[in-house]
Amino acid sequence: RESQIRGIIDHHALRNGSVSSDLPIYMDIRPWGSVSSIIAHTFFRNQKVLPKNVAGIMLSAILSDTLNLNSPTCTEIDRQICRRLAKAA
Repeated sequence: RESQIRGIIDHHALRNGSVSSDLPIYMDIRPWGSVSSIIAHTFFRNQKVLPKNVAGIMLSAILSDTLNLNSPTCTEIDRQICRRLAKAA
């Protein structure tokens, strides 16, 4: 059975020709330090409540991806998202 990509959410740049689809797909690619920052931001923007355990896991993922917020790829948005997740966890 052939699978079909529905969307891509990532914080890495796409390489030319790395994704192809016959149908339009949802793409959310941002130059942030972690994909968890993007996902958490989407939850917050849509005023959705994250369960405490999910907020904690997402916070851990951001801290891991950004080397405890010290990576050169870490952004101020990652830091803001971490503060919100810490309050929610």
